[in-house]
Amino acid sequence: MARFDCYLGGIPALLASLSYVPQVREAWPRGSTEDLSLFMLWALTLGLGFWIVYAVIRLDDRRRERD
Repeated sequence: MARFDCYLGGIPALLASLSYVPQVREAWPRGSTEDLSLFMLWALTLGLGFWIVYAVIRLDDRRRERD
């Protein structure tokens, strides 16, 4: 089960990161970011940042358990 939970956390992180792509794809050709929701971008970035911190802490805890 230990190997499965790595994918269970990694896949959603990848999908959440890719959620920026459609917004950038719409804004880039227009040269305008008026249609983008800054709150959504801010909230998603903050959430992903916390997710990365959580993953690093969890990885460190696992390494300590093995030692």
